[in-house]
Amino acid sequence: MTVRRALIIGLAAASAVFIALQLADGWSRISGSPLPGSLPIAGAVVLLGLGQLAIGEAMVALGAGSGTPGDRRWAFHVTQPAKYVPMGVAHAAGVVTALVSRGIPRLPAGVLWAVHTGSLVVVGVSLGLFGSSSFGWPTAIAFLGICVPVCLDRHVLTFVLAQAGRFADVLKRPTLVPPQGQLTRCGVLAAAGVLLHGLAYALLVDASGIDDTPAAAVAAYCLALGVSIATPLPGGLGAREAILLALSSAPAGEALVPIVLVRLLLVGVELVFWLVASSRRPGSSTDSAITPTQRP
Repeated sequence: MTVRRALIIGLAAASAVFIALQLADGWSRISGSPLPGSLPIAGAVVLLGLGQLAIGEAMVALGAGSGTPGDRRWAFHVTQPAKYVPMGVAHAAGVVTALVSRGIPRLPAGVLWAVHTGSLVVVGVSLGLFGSSSFGWPTAIAFLGICVPVCLDRHVLTFVLAQAGRFADVLKRPTLVPPQGQLTRCGVLAAAGVLLHGLAYALLVDASGIDDTPAAAVAAYCLALGVSIATPLPGGLGAREAILLALSSAPAGEALVPIVLVRLLLVGVELVFWLVASSRRPGSSTDSAITPTQRP
């Protein structure tokens, strides 16, 4: 058995265990509470599915030196379960391993994961701060939400990479940073996906009889998602829920229902996409092949 094969099996086993724990814990927390009707739940599933597609396409948009669109789309969906393994390392390793298996050099694959993940943090925090007036926060904070996307400017990312290159010579390659057009498309698609997930949460909040406005619920979810992705917690679990609880106007017992339910539904949506991706591995393509001189 190759090292890569052993790593894949290990990641799959760990992901299965932690997802089972997440589902069991989540359901135990809300099983005794009144749940929204089937129609709001179905609507939330549709919104979560569309959002997940958009977030996946954000990775596809980062195309420079990272295989075919099919390679990147497959790598995104087939590795989603790994993000529920604590510390976040498993997800990064899973994405890189999946892309390397498609003939993509390890370093560009790692940069692809980092930029895509960073874009979700940036757009989540940006959208959350932009809508923060719905929490009663000062308007000046909303202005920060407009400024945050500058982090996706290619000049900024190139500067960050150059600073990182002081500690690792292999990073002293500005060409590792995708062109601005790809970064912009990634940010737009990521923002669309995060907003759709926020709308799913807002729908469940409304169906649970909580008085938060849709704008407040969407902004809270976006901010919670952006912050939680930057934590080493499994899938942001804990950080996301804590932020949503803090920003909800409902008592903790009532607020937990849409918070936990949107998490459970999202895990289910991700597993469906994982099953589809697992059964539809991309065929070999000369576009994803690389020459020895392209390897870092």
